[in-house]
Amino acid sequence: MHYETINSFEDACKYLKYDAAAIIPDVTGWPQWLAKFTISQIKRAVIVLAINEGKVVDYSDGTLKYEIIFYMDDQSSGFGLSFFDFVYSISLTYCGSRLSFFDKNAAKYFATHENFMELHRDALSATA
Repeated sequence: MHYETINSFEDACKYLKYDAAAIIPDVTGWPQWLAKFTISQIKRAVIVLAINEGKVVDYSDGTLKYEIIFYMDDQSSGFGLSFFDFVYSISLTYCGSRLSFFDKNAAKYFATHENFMELHRDALSATA
């Protein structure tokens, strides 16, 4: 599987032939929570694009798409994320395509890969 070669933001940039340093904006002076959120969202979008082999998800083609959904558990001793997958069978616009997948296994890979957990936490948790 191609997506299993993407283990980091740097791997994704290399696959897409992007300059990793040029993609990340200068967040100097931003509140820490906003800087972490912004950087994690950019990195997640690039990783998803690489996992999708550089193809942008198109909702007008009638094929199934997969989106990751997390349940955040802040009651445990640490920070927990539980993965759920969701398949689109109708066309709605409540969710953007930048974090959608063509393949259920690729979505699960991105959602559960330990190297991506910190990015998910930073994107989903607004802690300072």
